[in-house]
Amino acid sequence: MRRDFRLLFPALGIWVGTFTQSLLFGLAQKIFLLALLVLLIITRKKLVGIFSAALFVGAVVLSLHQHALQLDFFREREGDVVKVKLTLNSDVRQNTGKTYAELNQRNIFSADVKLQALENVKMNVPFLLLGGAELAKYIPGDHIELFGRLRVFDGYTTRAGAISQVGGVTLTQSAPWFWRATHHIRNEIKKSTSALPSDARALIPGLIIGDRSGQDEELTLAMRRSGLTHLTAVSGANFAIVAALILALGRAIQVKRKYLWWLVAISLMIFISVVRPSSSVLRAAVMTGALLVARAKGVRGSPIPALAAAISLLLLVNPFFVRDAGFGLSVFATAGLLFIAPILQKKFEAMGAPPLLAEGLAIPLSATISCLPIIVLLSGELSLISIAANFLVAPVIAIITSLGLILMLVAPFSLTLGAGISWCITPFSLWITFVARNFSSLPFAALKWPQNVLGSLMTIVLVIALSILFAIQSNNFKKFALAIILTLLTVEILFTIKPFSQSWIPTDWSFFQCDVGQGDGLIVKTSENAAIVIDVGPEATTINKCLKLLSITTIDLLVLTHFHADHVSGLKGALAGRQIGKVWTSLTKEPDAQVEQVSQLLGSIPTHSPQPGERFERAGVQIEVVTAASDVSPNDSSIAILGNAHGATFFAAGDLELEGQARAVIYLQRARPHDLWSGAPIALMKATHHGSALQDPELIALLAPRVTFFSVGAGNPYGHPAPSALALYGQYGAIYRTDTSHNLALAKREGNLIIAAQPPSPWAR
Repeated sequence: MRRDFRLLFPALGIWVGTFTQSLLFGLAQKIFLLALLVLLIITRKKLVGIFSAALFVGAVVLSLHQHALQLDFFREREGDVVKVKLTLNSDVRQNTGKTYAELNQRNIFSADVKLQALENVKMNVPFLLLGGAELAKYIPGDHIELFGRLRVFDGYTTRAGAISQVGGVTLTQSAPWFWRATHHIRNEIKKSTSALPSDARALIPGLIIGDRSGQDEELTLAMRRSGLTHLTAVSGANFAIVAALILALGRAIQVKRKYLWWLVAISLMIFISVVRPSSSVLRAAVMTGALLVARAKGVRGSPIPALAAAISLLLLVNPFFVRDAGFGLSVFATAGLLFIAPILQKKFEAMGAPPLLAEGLAIPLSATISCLPIIVLLSGELSLISIAANFLVAPVIAIITSLGLILMLVAPFSLTLGAGISWCITPFSLWITFVARNFSSLPFAALKWPQNVLGSLMTIVLVIALSILFAIQSNNFKKFALAIILTLLTVEILFTIKPFSQSWIPTDWSFFQCDVGQGDGLIVKTSENAAIVIDVGPEATTINKCLKLLSITTIDLLVLTHFHADHVSGLKGALAGRQIGKVWTSLTKEPDAQVEQVSQLLGSIPTHSPQPGERFERAGVQIEVVTAASDVSPNDSSIAILGNAHGATFFAAGDLELEGQARAVIYLQRARPHDLWSGAPIALMKATHHGSALQDPELIALLAPRVTFFSVGAGNPYGHPAPSALALYGQYGAIYRTDTSHNLALAKREGNLIIAAQPPSPWAR
């Protein structure tokens, strides 16, 4: 079949025009538009002229949309508390920030909204709404009124800014019946999965309606690392399956041909409303719509013009899609399936692969190859196992989508039938989570990659080089497949043998600072496979991997210094498969969300909030509580610990700020001489509050730490560690940072402190 590329030229022109214009500001935008206009006037060749015109149109449309955001109007009111009327454009989301600054008690819910009126000024401008739990009861299409604090976004933005809820919310007009009906369908689908195993309960709504809200951080990371996240984003494959099923149903009940295509079109519109019109959904919908129109007119539709039409139409209607990751991945993946997959399939078949196997390999390989430039920009990782993972789960996708459509039709009317269908989907969804969890845990699952434009260009060069190599090498498919399998197995064996994975860690280590990103996770060794753990960081997967690295199977004492997310949200990972002796938690039970989360996870494990002076001893390790306060801020309620581990003294105090540090100074001065600490410089101090600027020089001088560990996340937005903190601690001893040295170990030998930092690795952690 002859391929029609004509519509690709205007589509590419619009894309390039909008994208380039999105990178420019002010005068540069005007100069770019003028240059495009000149290019359009002087162009003579037809195709170049079409491309130039599309460039100009794309740039103009983006400029008009940016101007419509009225940023100057809102900047004059930035920081003011104003009365606003809003219409919800999206479902309300519960944010999953990893630190208290990102996830506070008040504004933990968000939604995309249209600002319809500010005070008495009418408008129609996109904003982000931030608010409390009461927002969760509203649905897309609802009109609400509230007082909110105005914040304006800088730089390139698709929304004018954010409105932070202040006070209550009033519903002024309910959503139209259509949105209420689709919201009901979504809720009933989630209810029908409530009795399923946890992984199935979390994944099935994502697979069917794109709802990932039930997925915890661990499953989300496993899906991402294994390259399976796209399965929980509704795409063209879902539309194709739904359209095919509706067509088959229509023909089975003998719907007339002239009405059949209308039936499919209406069904797909309902489907879009249920799964929500995200950029990738709209791309698939417009493509499918173009092909359906062609079929309805008796013309054999071509997917390439349909893709080009989808790109052009969507970018003209909403040019902000040009820098939307979902839209880019959707378009690139589809292009890969259209242009690369047929070539790969023919090559595999020529090498001797059976047709089904050739197609099964060509589809995930082509989609992965085309999306690589965007994926590395988003994640800074190059997945080495996504193709294999996608190949293994491919057979169950059509089954899940087909059963999911039936569930969508049945669940709103019968929860019992819906639950039965959900149980039918369960084994297939559990297969996906099995593949995701096991593949993502492989040491070579992902390769670190530059997370910038250079990294993106490097992937293109890599793909071209491998394509050339693939084209000129052996035509024997079995040898080709065997070579890949043997290579992966060799790497797996090498990276799972302890001498390779743990050789940098001193066998006599006493302290281990886990690199948990922007959070805390300090391990104090008590015996060969046991330890005291002080905080568990923001992510379950990270702390679990760290404890596995150290072969820790028993936690004698788990200290959660305070309840901020960056200190407790990794709790599930710390508990995984380990025996827990005791748990100490802060006297201040805030924020509520984290307190409840910790309580649910700990269950019947003995938990206690210690007072200053309380002690714990185990196998040559003694610790004493220096400060623990109630009725103060969560940071200043942090449990501060002075300890001695096999002759090495240490101090760790969570996120104590100046008030809490002053209390620690008073306690330590009063307690000297101390059987755990003679008053000499201590061996190790974990810098308080990730090395923020709020450090008490008197406390640091009193302890005079020979070594200080700063537990901070690379590129964190809080300026941690502060230069003043680095200078202060640096006066007394050596400083080490997890954002630059990753995991850190400390051992004491004959009075000397031995520090070991994890060597650089090409593998993403």
